[in-house]
Amino acid sequence: MKKPTKKQLIGYSQTSLPYLIVFAISFIVGLILYKGKEIAPFGDNSILCMDLWGQYFPMYVQQAEADSFSDMLYSFNGAFGYNVWAQNAYYCNSVFLLIFKFLHIENMVAALNWICLLKISLSAVSCFAFLKFKIKEKNPLLIAGAVSYSLCAYMLAFYSQCMWTDSLIYVPLVLISLERMIQGKRPLMYSILLALTIISNFYIGFAVCIFLVLYFICIAVPMIGINRNEETNKFRLTGFNNLGKSILRFGIFSIIAGAISAIVIFPVGKAIGNTIASEIAAPTEFKWYDSIFVYLRFLLPGSELSLGYTGANIATSILVFVMTPLYIFNGGIKITERIVNALFLCFLFASLNCNYLDYMWHGFHFPNQLPGRWSFLISLMLVYMCCAGAAHIKKLHPFCAVLGVGFGIAVLYKIVNFNNDTVKAIKLDNKYWVFIIISGVLIISASFFEFFNKKAVKKLIETEDTTETAETADENKNNNKNKLSDKASVETAKYRRITLIMNVAVTICFTVVSVIQIYDSGSNFVAVSKLESGGMPVSEGVGYAKNVEKNVRVGNEWRSGDDDFYRCEAHSGFTFNPSMLGDFHGMGYYSSTMQGSVFELLRYLGNRVYAENVSSIYNITSPVQNGLFGIKYILDYNHSFGYYTPNCNLIKESSEVNVWENPTSLPIAYSVTNTMKDFNITNQIRMIQNQNDFLNAICGRDVNAFSKLETTGFSMENTTLQESEDWNTNYFIRSDHNMPVKFYYTYTIPQDGCYYVEHNFRAGTISAVWQNETKDIPVGGERGTYMGRFTQGTVINITAEINDVGIGCVGLNMYYFDENAWQQAFDQLNSESLDVTKCKSTSITGKINKESNGLVMATIPQDGGWKAYCDGKKVYTINIADTFVAFNVPAGEHEIILKYSVPGLASGFAVTVFGLILLLVLSFPEFLKKYLPIRKKVTATAAKGSSENTADKTEGEEQTEEETSEKPSVNKNSKKKANKGKKK
Repeated sequence: MKKPTKKQLIGYSQTSLPYLIVFAISFIVGLILYKGKEIAPFGDNSILCMDLWGQYFPMYVQQAEADSFSDMLYSFNGAFGYNVWAQNAYYCNSVFLLIFKFLHIENMVAALNWICLLKISLSAVSCFAFLKFKIKEKNPLLIAGAVSYSLCAYMLAFYSQCMWTDSLIYVPLVLISLERMIQGKRPLMYSILLALTIISNFYIGFAVCIFLVLYFICIAVPMIGINRNEETNKFRLTGFNNLGKSILRFGIFSIIAGAISAIVIFPVGKAIGNTIASEIAAPTEFKWYDSIFVYLRFLLPGSELSLGYTGANIATSILVFVMTPLYIFNGGIKITERIVNALFLCFLFASLNCNYLDYMWHGFHFPNQLPGRWSFLISLMLVYMCCAGAAHIKKLHPFCAVLGVGFGIAVLYKIVNFNNDTVKAIKLDNKYWVFIIISGVLIISASFFEFFNKKAVKKLIETEDTTETAETADENKNNNKNKLSDKASVETAKYRRITLIMNVAVTICFTVVSVIQIYDSGSNFVAVSKLESGGMPVSEGVGYAKNVEKNVRVGNEWRSGDDDFYRCEAHSGFTFNPSMLGDFHGMGYYSSTMQGSVFELLRYLGNRVYAENVSSIYNITSPVQNGLFGIKYILDYNHSFGYYTPNCNLIKESSEVNVWENPTSLPIAYSVTNTMKDFNITNQIRMIQNQNDFLNAICGRDVNAFSKLETTGFSMENTTLQESEDWNTNYFIRSDHNMPVKFYYTYTIPQDGCYYVEHNFRAGTISAVWQNETKDIPVGGERGTYMGRFTQGTVINITAEINDVGIGCVGLNMYYFDENAWQQAFDQLNSESLDVTKCKSTSITGKINKESNGLVMATIPQDGGWKAYCDGKKVYTINIADTFVAFNVPAGEHEIILKYSVPGLASGFAVTVFGLILLLVLSFPEFLKKYLPIRKKVTATAAKGSSENTADKTEGEEQTEEETSEKPSVNKNSKKKANKGKKK
């Protein structure tokens, strides 16, 4: 390999320097933020917060700890079992997470801090590449714009949504590759980058695809031009041929990118179809959320992060208000380009505020909090338009510069002082007005400098022409020639000094503006992160890492092995996905890909919901539920499980964890009666009653493990009742809104034993008092509580108090748990159950001995991927309670095999392979033709026919070279003078 010359090395360094600068600036600002938030290495904190803390990080750990390919397809570590491939497509497909495969568990938390910091810097680099490609001007504003993009409000707000921030790096590169493809370059880069964007997160990838269609329209419309025929003096449209080719290339290679992504799209599409989110209806009437001025306020510095249900995270820099209008008023940019981009930007803003557009951008559903999940695309377009309008300063007339800056300041003033019934005028810090005014003055000054520079350059050309004229003057007029030449030389030097001064002045202006913009973006990024309300939350990272290590150790000790199957559940499991951290088969689960039927069943049985439609926190208090779902061990990190359920045995006690064993834990599959075929769950949440009904249907008889008690006393204060058998419509109506509503229940214990309470209160407080003891009953998501073991005759008084609710749900019942009835039911079900002999994530093998032909239910949710085999023969499966896999097994001893394949994965893989092959064929046709057998035959045949002309052709080429070498060299100055003479 040839060693680069010194000149080449200097060229490489000059080309790379701006990229290093934007990377370094963004990285340093990130470090300043880490320092202020005491994030490691500047303290013990971590970026782990909100969903990253309780939901995503356990998924990252599970992915990193996967031992086989089957572990990447399916897992039983939550909600009976779930499709890991689809879950990873939503949360874990970032290439940055691959590093976790090479790290010990204790280092993953610290590594995640650095990964997110790296993403900030890389997004600045990719944005700078995009701005440089689009604008093609050497201007420090491009560096400032790239930094502003990397430090935008979206990055700060969704810093903990690691699966979304990859797109901030990819999208600028996708846009570069798109335009290169339209220009006739190879489409390989475009299709691969778009596919990578979709695969990294299909959800954001969907929004990016919509954006690309609109962006393509913006670059395609200016292809159409209007030309005037000088002969006929008629106007006609041109450019349709190039437009047609561009549309064809864009369509074909976008579809190919989708095909390459099919290995993710197909499975996740089927999985999303099983979620409740897929059932959410589209909006029925058009509406705006708020005034457009309210949404424009989110561009202001200091705006709180929007993490709820409304708002937008779009702030980049205060200078967008004076620089964006410059793009609109810059006559050097094609009018069609300015119009379509301005309309595009307006459409993006409208999408934040319009319910129909909001629904479309979010994959045809409304997000559960965290609004505007695609809004970084607005920040990217704003940064581009700001930089393009100002960087093309040579084409910006001073009058247009004054008009653009003035218009921007007027709009800012209107936004700040806007008020209506819901929002009031705000006070913008004086420093931002100073930034605006100084930047506006400098930009206007730069436009004037460029205006005078143009005139100086024109004069310079004229004086150079005068000098050349003097040099070619007649020899008899030497005196006049010398005088003219001297005068022209003085003028030339004068105008060269003027142009140099003007260029330096313009550079200084834009350098100052760039410094202001970088300072504004960086200081706002850090300042907003520190806000107590609407800022960036963090967590104690060292403690989190220690808890992760503890979960992994405990999970490794107590999880089921390869030759058996049982479930564990964590009490106070630290996160919402504790079984993913510990890698044990568990029940608690929080994921947007949660199967809808599983969610509804768990809620029906009284398990608490954390986030609407996408999570379930398992309620460990019921022996019936624990037994039916095979919970064998309770990992009690809180050392208090003994107060929550009656029939478990403490088998290990330590400072780290207490382990309780459930003696009535059923295997993963057991015989059930045919009555379960007709069992339907309802939307009425009555934990104890519903579990009773569920057990009765499974056993085919009235087991009634829970018996309802009658109240021995009931009264209420400050309310009237609107009673109904359906607890969803069983209301109380508050009388005096200045006084709380109170309900009093009294129960007298009829016999010694264990007792439970279920209730329907959604707010307020509930407390129980007996003898000298008091117990608070949880209100909200948990609708059932184990009260304890009582002796006959104990009187329990329960009080429910509700404030600040005018109309609310009401209802409370107490139940006796019949331990003997439950033991008999357990023995019945366990007698014909599956003895697991071999188990892995996608396959379970075991033996079952049935007395008669009947139904076997596996507590595995059917998503379309599970198949059952009896003695090697595939058997027909049905869904029990719209959730579990069930199948008929004849009498006798049989081997049962349950196998799983990800729905859509095989077809998706085939389409992905086809897409890759097609992309290679279309991107490198000359390469493929060279190595195809048919090409070799054609070449061999053609060689024979062309061999006769080879010698003649060679001689002709040599002759041409000789003739060329004999041609006299032409002086460049002579050519230049000749050309100028022609022009004159």
